[in-house]
Formats: sequence, structure tokens, C-alpha cells
Amino acid sequence: MLEKEEIFQMYFDEIPSENLESEDKECYFYQYKKFTLKIIVSNDFPHSLPEIYLSNYKGFNKWYSHVGSEGKLCYISEDNLIWDFNNPSGLLKDCCEKVKELLDSWDTPKMTEDLRKEFLSYWHIGCLKSKTKYIDIQSYLSRVSTFEKHELVLSNQKYHLFNYGSQLKESITPQSKKSRDVYILPLKDSNSVIPPNPLNELTEATFKKLITGNISSGVRRRFQKWCKMKRKSFILILSLPISDNDYVLFGASFESGTSKYPFKIDNKVPQKNKDRKRIGSKAKKSKNGSFKITPVYVTRFDKEYRVSRTSQEYDFLNKKVVIIGLGSVGSFVANNLSKMGIAKLLLIDPDFLTVDNISRHYLGMDSVIDNIQKVDALEDKLKKENPDLEIECEGIRFQEIVRKNPNLFHEYDFVFSCVGDTKTNFEINHFFRKIGKTVLYCWLDPYGVGYHNLLVSPQNNGCYMCMNYEDGHLVNNRASFAEKNQIFEKRLASCYSSFIPYNVIAPSSLANKAIEVYLQYLYGEFSSENRLVSEIGSDKQFGKEGFTYSVRYYNCLKNSDLLNVALRTNTSCPECNGEYKVDICKSEQ
Repeated sequence: MLEKEEIFQMYFDEIPSENLESEDKECYFYQYKKFTLKIIVSNDFPHSLPEIYLSNYKGFNKWYSHVGSEGKLCYISEDNLIWDFNNPSGLLKDCCEKVKELLDSWDTPKMTEDLRKEFLSYWHIGCLKSKTKYIDIQSYLSRVSTFEKHELVLSNQKYHLFNYGSQLKESITPQSKKSRDVYILPLKDSNSVIPPNPLNELTEATFKKLITGNISSGVRRRFQKWCKMKRKSFILILSLPISDNDYVLFGASFESGTSKYPFKIDNKVPQKNKDRKRIGSKAKKSKNGSFKITPVYVTRFDKEYRVSRTSQEYDFLNKKVVIIGLGSVGSFVANNLSKMGIAKLLLIDPDFLTVDNISRHYLGMDSVIDNIQKVDALEDKLKKENPDLEIECEGIRFQEIVRKNPNLFHEYDFVFSCVGDTKTNFEINHFFRKIGKTVLYCWLDPYGVGYHNLLVSPQNNGCYMCMNYEDGHLVNNRASFAEKNQIFEKRLASCYSSFIPYNVIAPSSLANKAIEVYLQYLYGEFSSENRLVSEIGSDKQFGKEGFTYSVRYYNCLKNSDLLNVALRTNTSCPECNGEYKVDICKSEQ
């Protein structure tokens, strides 16, 4: 096996120096091009990777990509990285290759691209190194396309940034009356902005260099007009696109004892010599008492940002969805949708949460103690967790809503039916087929032995009622994994306390599968057919209690393809034959 020094010398030039050793690590110094490397190998190696620093980093007065504030090279991501502990020489060679690859990318277009992608990290380092304490702002702004002012609110010692007139202000900072204007300047997509070096003082010239040549003509005209007004103080934040679906916000607070003109922008990239001269004179003027500049670090809390950092399912952002039934399944469906950036939810359920259900419900004991309806309790909880979510609630039965206001559903794109009552599902099925809305029916088998999602679009064959008819007769749901004519209800004290057992795994799993089916629908996978998607759950308690499985259960065990099937029209289904009538639709005539 090669010694460490032999391997390092294969890639780098050794610097005459004394290699340092201690009880827990070894330290080596090498040269590569103009860069001096400090390599620290822990005694834990090869179970931990070498730490490699650019020891002369501060002497370059510029940023290099993938370098921390202390000059540490981020040459490889250790997240989920697996390496061979039994081949330390090979591992050390791989590390050296990665370091060399990184150093060779510096001062190339790739480095510029990497710096842009990590702009906010470098800006944060600059904020931490600033002589004045930086301002930390939480932003709820939607994406800004032109130069305009927005509202900064101070609440509980934290700054929050909103679009003027945003409803989020009342949700997030309801008690605060302290606010001031903040100006947002969007930079164009094709820009040349890289992080300013924190070793240099942050000046007006710094920002002028970031802005010049990087704003569109329409934005420039509005910004130049603003620059012609004298000001004592202002906060300017730049919106920097770093990819097609992503941007960062950063800026500064400018303060002066007297009114002054902010910098003016000609949007022309100056020649290098003139640029150096002009920037130098500006920096000097700043030191002599122009604006005092305090950096601003902005953390995005807006919905688009949250989605981009998680699912990246942007199809959800403008969708409006109805959830009928907020029991254990419906509550988890509502929570999952809210986390994925849905625009608006209509929640429908007439019931109150009881202590019997909290062990398998998204809501908890506090909702039981407060004795409020499920719709109100769920709205409060979801709004606290997702303040930009719009929620409409109806704490009455679905049938009553349809009688009173059948037009309520017109603005919504999709319906989840999570009710456990077959009769109500018949009425939901009839109503939404008539008005042309797609419904996803979600239900559980007893004891969580199975769970099912049935997607029904009115233009396709089959409907929910098809599942309950056979040879012209009404039967138990034909998708069930439990054989018909069994009694599954248990009672703790009285008929009022009857329930069907299952734990929290079943409804949460069903809710996750329901969202997956909804996504497939959005992507057009079920455009020509209705679909039944079933899953086999836990059968331990079901079998222990001595219950009987259905024929479909055994067929699905033998052939998993039967769990996901196209729905066909049932010739004995009253709905599909146009024979089903229900009173709730009288108001539609």
C-alpha cells in the first residue's frame, strides 16, 4: 500500500515544510498551480475523508466556487456517499482527483455558473463578516417582475416582507402596525452577477456593479426615475434568477444623515479601466460619509420556494380542490395537499372530532378539548402551518350544501371524497357526474386490511355506484378485501360509540396513495379511463379476529396486476343507466 505522501505527490507539488502530526490527525502542505493546499487526515481515516483547505485563500481577494469561509474545499458531498474502507489508497486517490477537478474548474465558465448557483451561501458569509449586524428578513413575496415597493413588517423582533395588500400579512403578523417600504429590483435572466467578495467593504459601487448591465429596459426606466429622488434611507433588495425556476433575494439598508440621490444606473457595461476608476471613486465617497450600508439577508418563505425545495410539483400551485369528509383519511389528504402548495381547499364535514378518533387523525387532543368542528380545527391547524393557503369551510352535510348552493363547486378543479358512508358517496357520484367534475373516492377496508382509490371522470366509463351492483342487485363494495355479510363494528359502551378498528398507518398510507393517483391524473395518465387502485394492508388483526377474506383479496395476492385496473361500466348500475334519482339534485333542474 502506498504511503499518503506518495499519493499526494502524484497529484500535487510538495512544499518544503514540516508535516504536522498530533494524536488525532496528520497535516500536509502541497502546491497546485497558484494554490497552497493544507491537507488534514484524521486518524479515523479511511472512515472519514481528508479535510482540504486553501491556506492562501484570503490573499486572492475574490470568491472561488465550493470554498467555505475558512478556505475549506467542498470537493465532494458525503451525503449518502459509500466508499470502500478496505482500499484506503484508492480512496485517497479518488479524493485527490476530486480536488484537482475542482481546482481546474476555477477561473472558467463552470466556476461562474457554480458561484451563481450558490450565491446566497456566499452572500450569507459576507453578512456574517460585516462590521455591522446584518438585517435578517423572512420573505413571503410572490415573484417580482418589475421595480416596485413592498411592505416590511416588524413583528416579535422579526422582519417579514409582503406584497402590498397581501392577505398573508394578517395571518402571519396580525398584531403588528410597524412597517416600512422595501424596494425590490428584479435582475434579468441573462445576467453576469457573481457574489461580491466579503473581504471588500460593501459600498454603493458594489451594488452599482451588480445592477449595471443586468436589468431590462423596462425595469431600468422605473429604477432611474426612482434614483432621481433624494432619500435619507431606503432598503433595496435585488431579485437574482439563478435557474429557470429559482431565484434568490439579497440586498442592503442604506442610511444617511442628509437626503442624497441613490446611485444612478446607465445599464451599459463600462470599459474595464473606466469601471475601476469610477468604482474606486465611489468607494472613496462612501467612506467619506455617503450612505451607511447594512447588508440584508433574505430567507424565502413563499410557496413557490417551498415547493422547489421539496416535491417540485408545480402543477399544484394553481389548483383548487374539494375534500368531502375530514375523518382520519380526509384529514391526512388535506395536510398532504397543503404541504404540496395547493392554492385553495374547500373542506366539508358536519362533525366534531371525538376522543375516539384522535389516535388515527391528523388533528389532536387540543381540537377535542376546544370542542370545535373538524373543518374549523383543521383550517386553524393548516393555516398556522401554511399561512398562504386559502381555505373555505362548510360545517354541514354535503347534501345540504347542494340544496342551498349547488354553484359552490364551480371554481374547483378536483374533488376528494373521503366519507365512509356509501349512501352519501352515491349522491356525491351523481352530483359531480352531472356537473362534470372528476372525483377521487378514498376508503378503507375494516382493520386496514386494504385501502382503495377510485378515480371517476364523468366522460369515462363506469362510476362509483358500479362498485355496489352485481347482477342487478345492490351488494357490498365489490373492491373490498373483506368478504360480505360480516359484522366489523365494535362498541365500547353503547351504539353511539360503535367503531370499526384500524390504526393511523392505514389512513395515512391511503392519503399518500390518493395524492399519488391525483398526480397521475394531473399528468394525463388516466385521461381515457376511470381507475381502481387498491393496496393490501396489514392482515394480522383481521385474521386474528377470525374474519373472512374476499375472493378479490386472494386473486390480488396471486396477481398484483389486479390491484390497479381500469373501471368498466356495470350494466346493472342505476347511475350509468340513467335510473338513479336523488332529491339533492332538484335545485339543479
